[in-house]
Amino acid sequence: MTMFIWNFPMSGDANASNNSKEFFQGPSRLIDLKQDQHLQLDNMMSTKSGITIMGICTIITLLSPVFSTGKYRSFRAVLFMSMGFFGLIPAVHAVVLNWDEPERNVTLAYELAMALSYLIGTMFYIMRIPERWRPGFFDLAGHSHQIFHVFVILGALSHYGAALVFLEYRSRLRCDT
Repeated sequence: MTMFIWNFPMSGDANASNNSKEFFQGPSRLIDLKQDQHLQLDNMMSTKSGITIMGICTIITLLSPVFSTGKYRSFRAVLFMSMGFFGLIPAVHAVVLNWDEPERNVTLAYELAMALSYLIGTMFYIMRIPERWRPGFFDLAGHSHQIFHVFVILGALSHYGAALVFLEYRSRLRCDT
């Protein structure tokens, strides 16, 4: 919970980027950020709940014989892609909170590479490339499902790289309390 809010301002007089106090002035002044910590916890819990529910739906879909047919191949692929897109919510949150940190760009690049890997792999899976071009030739090796899994592994490695950058960054921080 506290891994992204270490440098978050603790009053309404400061903003997240610390470079424009006028941004929060006027009738639309934001909520006091001390009270907003509860809102952050609620947002995090709703994000975790959403991805958990989506994961349960994915498991049910994968284990159900009805959804294992070719008719629902695109539905399964869209379900996997939606889980990947759901990861944009915490990524955008982290970018906003760590706007002034140079590690943000490196971590974001890794996460974008992860998302592209998942999307490209899913496109191979949906479009049945390359077996649609040479039916029967790719029955044992090189078919779309295998290519999909290669891209999933590449995405996982990219996510691992982002986690390493983030953990190295977090290890340099000190707790002032």
